[in-house]
Amino acid sequence: MWVAKEAALKCAGIGLAGAIEEARCEILNGKIRSVIAHGTRYMIREFCCGADHLCALAWEGDSCPAVEFFEWNYKNF
Repeated sequence: MWVAKEAALKCAGIGLAGAIEEARCEILNGKIRSVIAHGTRYMIREFCCGADHLCALAWEGDSCPAVEFFEWNYKNF
C-alpha cells in the first residue's frame, strides 16, 4: 500500500514528507482503487515492474490517462 500512497503524495506535489501514514487507501475487488490524501482523492493504477518490484501511477479525476509501459534492459543499452 505504501507504493500507492507515495504515488498519491507525489502527484499532490508533496512527496514522502506529506504524512504518508495519514493517507487512506480505498480498495475495490481486492485492488487499491484510490488514495485519499490531504482531502483529495487520487486514482491509482499499480504495475508490476519485474518479479520483485511494484510501481503505481496516481492522478486526479475519474478517467485513467493513456499509459504505455515499456521494459528497459540496461544490459542491452
